[in-house]
Amino acid sequence: MATTKKATAATAPNASDLVDAEPTKDLFIEMLVKDITLIPAIKDLVDNSVDGARALRAGSTAKNRYDGLEIRIDADKKHFKISDNCGGIPIDVARNYAFRFGRPKGMPRTPHSVGQFGVGMKRALFKLGTKFSIDSTAERSWFKLDVDVDAWRQRPEWQFVLTDHRDNEPQNTAKRGTTIVVPDLHDSVAEQFSLENFKTELVKELEEAHQESLDSGLTITLSGIPLRTRPLTLLQADELKPVAYSRTIHVKDKGDVNVRIYVGVGKSDPVAGGWYVFCNGRLIVGADQSAVTGWGDTAEKGIPRYHGQFSRFRGFIFFDAADPLLLPWNTMKTGIDTDSPRFRAVRLDMTRLMRPVIDFLNKLDGEKAKYPDDDGPLQTVVRSGKDVRLSELPDNDKFLWPKPTPAPKSSGDATVIKYSRPTNKIKAVKAAIGARSNKEVGEKTFDYYFQAECDGDG
Repeated sequence: MATTKKATAATAPNASDLVDAEPTKDLFIEMLVKDITLIPAIKDLVDNSVDGARALRAGSTAKNRYDGLEIRIDADKKHFKISDNCGGIPIDVARNYAFRFGRPKGMPRTPHSVGQFGVGMKRALFKLGTKFSIDSTAERSWFKLDVDVDAWRQRPEWQFVLTDHRDNEPQNTAKRGTTIVVPDLHDSVAEQFSLENFKTELVKELEEAHQESLDSGLTITLSGIPLRTRPLTLLQADELKPVAYSRTIHVKDKGDVNVRIYVGVGKSDPVAGGWYVFCNGRLIVGADQSAVTGWGDTAEKGIPRYHGQFSRFRGFIFFDAADPLLLPWNTMKTGIDTDSPRFRAVRLDMTRLMRPVIDFLNKLDGEKAKYPDDDGPLQTVVRSGKDVRLSELPDNDKFLWPKPTPAPKSSGDATVIKYSRPTNKIKAVKAAIGARSNKEVGEKTFDYYFQAECDGDG
């Protein structure tokens, strides 16, 4: 009768007890890259440079400013290159952590960083081409790494081999930074890089993803052309006050997640309306109009589905944590982890805070029928509003807007007069007498005639 032996932690297993569970290089080279498209792959490389900028500024008095720091991207059908002056990769980090497939325990973290799982850079490089080189200068080290992916695939060892390096030597401060070059692009990548609309979309997504860093002085260029800053704003007026609300979620034994929520109205734009969710300053989803952010959630505050009537709605959520693993994002930073307890808690705030804005926009839309030729009172308030940066909005935990007062009842001795005249003439009269609406034009011109021709005698 055959006997079996149970392996335990106290005894070394026999070779016959072992089951091979090692990964293959093909899994990383060919399979993982299928889960990410080209633009998110490039954004992962930019994220690493942004983290470098954060680490470089962390100990300075200008830790929230990135003036003088730059990320340069060049891409054409022959090569891809990204370089920065954001501090470089220390050689001990390169040797022990940066090129591991996954984030090992003990790896030093940049507080409030964007990188989190230790997959993005390698996945992006494999996505781009079959060879890559990295040249990085840190404060006291420099290294160069050249990798032929096909040759590395054939070797049983998983390590990359440094081409050259200098250890524990002060380096030129002006040269601190990292340059990555991919000279041999995959055919599909080279084809996309040759398309002008691809670069247009890349610029748009980078501007959106890193608008907070760009607004804080970071320069990002594509083919020498700087990306534009897009300040985040909401309309504010004397009678129109957007939400600017903060809360902190404590995660036992792990740290805090600070949350800042802004809700209000902006320019009428059906495409731009919705929720914007940021994690450690990186846009994760923009203009979200789905049930993920509460739209169509009739069970909670009766929030309707998104449609054009809500094209002015804007909601912004900023999750910030020293440990990025506490944030509600997926591994590709292209969506929200809806199972995250932090996101579930904040989603209740989202539906509560957006409800008054929905009510306001419903009333605003209803004015169109009541005031076909003029601005109604709510539209007048909107037109008087000014775009205010989110960072400049005062704390306010509820959206405030003027509730319309009912029209006074007629005294019984008044008669309505209606007539039409050419629009250009009405505009000229409106400007001449300082009227704000067509109704006011009619009232003032009638009063003028009455006083001039009827001698003011009622």
